[in-house]
Amino acid sequence: MAKRYLAFVWDGPERDVLDVLAEPDASESGIVISDAPDVLLFRVLDANDEPTGAIVGVEIIDFLSFDDWDAVPALDVPVSPLDASNVPLRIEVQRLQQKLRAEIVAAATANPR
Repeated sequence: MAKRYLAFVWDGPERDVLDVLAEPDASESGIVISDAPDVLLFRVLDANDEPTGAIVGVEIIDFLSFDDWDAVPALDVPVSPLDASNVPLRIEVQRLQQKLRAEIVAAATANPR
């Protein structure tokens, strides 16, 4: 069985969508809408190619302003192959959001228009 880890993909502030995918499981997944309007779930496909299985990823729309942390599901997957701390996904995503916000502020301060 392949080792599982989380991959984080954020395309920048213009699109502002964060994808968090459990690799390699997410390659066999489909997207379903969650109860939260800014969160989509990646679920494993069943025998009929329907996304009904385990959650293997999440997509957060408007990530920089996102604050519905209860809508982010727990994924029992290490953040990276080197990470053994198993920090909850919502905590790791909140840290990433804070880091990206700080980087955007720093870039705007360094390059005023």
